[in-house]
Amino acid sequence: MDTLTHVHAWTKVALQTTLGPLLSVTMEEAPVSGTSSSDKIVTGVGFVGSVMGVVNFELPGSVAEQITRKLLCLSPEEPADLQVIKDALGEIANMVVGQVKTRLCEAGKNCVLALPTVVPGELRRMPESPLILQDTFGLKMGDSSMRAQILIRVV
Repeated sequence: MDTLTHVHAWTKVALQTTLGPLLSVTMEEAPVSGTSSSDKIVTGVGFVGSVMGVVNFELPGSVAEQITRKLLCLSPEEPADLQVIKDALGEIANMVVGQVKTRLCEAGKNCVLALPTVVPGELRRMPESPLILQDTFGLKMGDSSMRAQILIRVV
């Protein structure tokens, strides 16, 4: 298997084992063209070293709030403003991409993680380039869905 295929598989497992139990849902890979909500949040973490790239995730705002409430044990009455949601999603992104980084290191590809980014918006496909490998896949989570995007360059 090539690096992109491995990173895809590791990202999927990391999402399933991190978000699945947190949200009490089974997450299955499925074709997803994008979340149906116009209120979307993208979070991601980059990595640099013998493999460079970024793993991004696009979630509906309602799922982002649900993750935040579960992660921080917030009651329905407690506010979950955008900054709190960004902080929680940044932590989730660190947890997921940290698992991917560990697997890359175990495969002999050393790298370090960058700080997470969290922004309102949606994933955009990068222009084709022979230097960048990219993959986007969807995950169904109960009644919701999310997309993951992987961009890597093997040095």
